[in-house]
Amino acid sequence: MGRSPGFRLILSAALLLCLASAARAQYFGRNKVHYDRLEFQLLQTEHFDIYYYAEEEAATRHAARDAAVSVPTASRATDPPESSDSPASPRS
Repeated sequence: MGRSPGFRLILSAALLLCLASAARAQYFGRNKVHYDRLEFQLLQTEHFDIYYYAEEEAATRHAARDAAVSVPTASRATDPPESSDSPASPRS
């Protein structure tokens, strides 16, 4: 019993598609990400450790000075108010 030519064509096309997708799947995961080694510098201040690129040293030192000036203001804004031993009661 012979198969019709249309059936053989469809079967061949399906087989070809299966083989093509199997071949493509073999390359999955081969494009690994490669990271460059980054050379950071470290600027330590009283309150901060700042990591930066060497070419950004001037801007980093400027930012460190600005941050040092802002520390007392930020501390006052985030520290709880000093009061007596009793906890603060809500206003009525």
